[in-house]
Amino acid sequence: MDFLKELFNGQSLSYEQLEAAAKAKGLQIVNAAGGAYVPKTDVDHLNGQITMLTGVVKRLDLSAFPLYNTKNWLFAGKTI
Repeated sequence: MDFLKELFNGQSLSYEQLEAAAKAKGLQIVNAAGGAYVPKTDVDHLNGQITMLTGVVKRLDLSAFPLYNTKNWLFAGKTI
């Protein structure tokens, strides 16, 4: 919380002054108590993994797996 000391600079601030000081420092303050905030870098990383893994799945040769074979009685006539 030391970064707040820099914003207040030893004085009282109104909300508008605090907002201006935070913007001047390039800070984005969020309430992470509820767990809803996820850093953009984490989201970007996970999206990259999803894209990569989707490509891997599309390239898989599933004919080697008998349960996936649509002629198999277990999945006959069903879309997998």
